[in-house]
Amino acid sequence: KVTFKVLDRDYANKQLESGGVDLAITLNWHAPEHLKQTRLFSDDFVVLHRKNHPLRGEKMTMKQYLSANHMMVSPLGHAHGPVDEILSSMGRKRTVSLIVPYFMQVADALLNTDLIVTLQRRACTELMKSFPLAISELPIRMRPVRYFMFWHKRYDKDSTNRWLRQICCDVMRSPETNGATNAQPENRRSS
Repeated sequence: KVTFKVLDRDYANKQLESGGVDLAITLNWHAPEHLKQTRLFSDDFVVLHRKNHPLRGEKMTMKQYLSANHMMVSPLGHAHGPVDEILSSMGRKRTVSLIVPYFMQVADALLNTDLIVTLQRRACTELMKSFPLAISELPIRMRPVRYFMFWHKRYDKDSTNRWLRQICCDVMRSPETNGATNAQPENRRSS
């Protein structure tokens, strides 16, 4: 049986150590020595909104972006994220009107409002397959995020855990990080 969980603030460090969680998938996190990791993919940020949004366009201007009402996905409920840090360093601020814990809540909110959300391109592309949403390019420069998969080193050779890691790699890796269809998950540490 496969069960998905929202992880604690420590990104499942304790859960992986205790065996309560077999794998954790998260972004831009450096694993402690007792965990193994592999990079799954990198992703950049874009602006997602309903197709007929008044601010739609290939690339929003900074003025348009800052004048919009924003929605934010924050599993831990934080009202300040990486976008806000970048804007703050520029002496600017956006208006976040809605904070939701899950990506699946994004579409309903966007379809019925003039809210916009800044998310990873891959998630936006998936949402656009099912909903009349559109992408505009972000008017600020943000570093892409890197997604990693983590597991405890005691399960490194475990056949069930290896099988699950392979499934995750097959589903989540982009062509740029998964050169071969049946590539084995990398057992490496990154710096």
